[in-house]
Amino acid sequence: MGLLVVGLPRLSGAHPDPWTALALLRSAALAFALGLAFLLDDAARQTTTPVPTGRAARTALRVALVAPVAAPWWTAVLLLAPGAHRPPAGAVILEAGPPAPSP
Repeated sequence: MGLLVVGLPRLSGAHPDPWTALALLRSAALAFALGLAFLLDDAARQTTTPVPTGRAARTALRVALVAPVAAPWWTAVLLLAPGAHRPPAGAVILEAGPPAPSP
């Protein structure tokens, strides 16, 4: 869904301004985060309590399976944003990343 959000203006021939391009990138990151929330949710965590593998290991395995897909997906999203109005990639990546732990 995020690829469609960012790629649709390019397919239609529109040239969004920098603020619109940033909003499209934020929307794509939000769509990806919502998809990850459903993927990483462990609905059976109450019934799998007695298994020998801990919940952290099961979650780490899910993350390890998603990470090789997430990096090329985010690269494609950044490249689909219009080049002339693309915000700095480093700033957008820091904004889309997980929040810093509070002290």
